Amino acid sequence: MIKRARQEDEDRKLFVVNELIDQPFTLREEMSVWVSFSWRRSEEDPWSFGRIVFKHRYQPRISIDDAKRARKRSATQRRDDLEEALEREWAHLLTGALYAVRDYFRQGGDGQKIPEEFKVVTDRYTGALDNFSCRFWTGGD
Repeated sequence: MIKRARQEDEDRKLFVVNELIDQPFTLREEMSVWVSFSWRRSEEDPWSFGRIVFKHRYQPRISIDDAKRARKRSATQRRDDLEEALEREWAHLLTGALYAVRDYFRQGGDGQKIPEEFKVVTDRYTGALDNFSCRFWTGGD
């Protein structure tokens, strides 16, 4: 934990990623997360500001549990299930977006080169978000 705190203190000298992002009141299959940030090239330089929006379309996946059910779920139950799934997906999108911007700056990325909008890339086999879905730059690990 101490190492992580030191890393974050070092990060704040050159960049800050705003983590205070509220979940929208209504979630839909088309979702987005706006991440704002500030950066500078050195501690003597003035701060610059920017933001990026990560866009994603949620694709429901059929689970084995759904197929095994003897009774069909009611409309209310299906709506509640979808709402929970959308909340989980949005939280995953938010986390991925914040980490992507942070990792970009940690690797020495230039804030001016961050695109204004990025359509996330889901896993090509499962169609789900993964740890690399929000990576808006190429190369570097």
